[in-house]
Amino acid sequence: MYHCPAFRTTTIFQATKQITQNELSRTSDRLDVVAEGVETGSQLDRLQDMMCDEMQGFLLAMPLSADAFGVMLEQGEVSA
Repeated sequence: MYHCPAFRTTTIFQATKQITQNELSRTSDRLDVVAEGVETGSQLDRLQDMMCDEMQGFLLAMPLSADAFGVMLEQGEVSA
């Protein structure tokens, strides 16, 4: 049996994309949707196209320690 990793990745991506689109359309009027693990520009573009409410991941910001986040709050760089 021939195994094609690219086909499997594409299939998994298509399934994930369909699930995400279904969830966004089903819940967008009642819930805020947060996409985690956004690491590439193409992921960001697709999520924006799907009108995802909020996103987080390495593309947008690196992880912070609690102390570093506290400093950012104190300096008004972020809001709670």
